[in-house]
Amino acid sequence: MSDGFQRILDDARLASIVLARTSTTDKNAALEAIAAAIDANSERIVTANSSDYARSEADGMEAGLLDRLRLTPERVAGLASAVRDLI
Repeated sequence: MSDGFQRILDDARLASIVLARTSTTDKNAALEAIAAAIDANSERIVTANSSDYARSEADGMEAGLLDRLRLTPERVAGLASAVRDLI
């Protein structure tokens, strides 16, 4: 296993310990902050995604995968909503 991958695993393990000790109120506040950041940056997310989409399309990615990759303003709003559903 590469050192970089091992570091990711170690970091995830440490994060899980911190999250296990975090209150529900704090977790919910963090989730709301994530959803709010998604909402606030929706335009930037869609713009950045369009570059990824164009590159993937040029590389010959299958239509079904391209559809999953494409982020529209509605899909980004859906992501923010899905995060809020966890609260």
